[in-house]
Amino acid sequence: MPAKTTEAHHFRRVALQRQVLANSGDDHVAVLGLGPLYRELRKRSAELGLDAGTRRVRRPPLDVNAGRGFVFVSHTGTVHPSGFLPLGAGNVRETPLTDIYRTSELFTGLRAPERLGGRCGRCEFRQVCGGSRSRAYGVTGDPYAEEPWCGYQPGSFPHQRELAALLSGGGNEEPPVRPGPTTAPGGKEHRVQQER
Repeated sequence: MPAKTTEAHHFRRVALQRQVLANSGDDHVAVLGLGPLYRELRKRSAELGLDAGTRRVRRPPLDVNAGRGFVFVSHTGTVHPSGFLPLGAGNVRETPLTDIYRTSELFTGLRAPERLGGRCGRCEFRQVCGGSRSRAYGVTGDPYAEEPWCGYQPGSFPHQRELAALLSGGGNEEPPVRPGPTTAPGGKEHRVQQER
């Protein structure tokens, strides 16, 4: 079933892993180590009729993260990378939102996967996942620290070559396109899909 995520960045990783496993014919339950909770949720979704009918092709949700295709403006005009990340990058009363989003050190840093530390910095999924910058900041005080709740060990997925092809756009399906802001007539922000 379709899902929209907020602060569940690992969902993009799992969707890509499932795509590679489906293409290779491997059993995702065995390879990903899914256990009793997964089986119970599958059983309940079948009982509710949520898995009936034609299945759509799974694709990862859009690559949106704090400061990457997303911004939060407080009631006082302070701009934050998300409502969960309480770091200010400027104020719309002094600087246009597009300038803050495009040029502030915080926003440009959050869009640079090479700035990520720990396991997130070493992870092959860092460009499409990046981990929760809000949880990293909440636990360590550093928005670029590794995601504290992620259980994935970088490099442990068995199909690295197929995954690399998919992430670089060489697979059967294009990688997710990151939405970006543009200014509409009247100065209001809206999302558009940008070409890579």
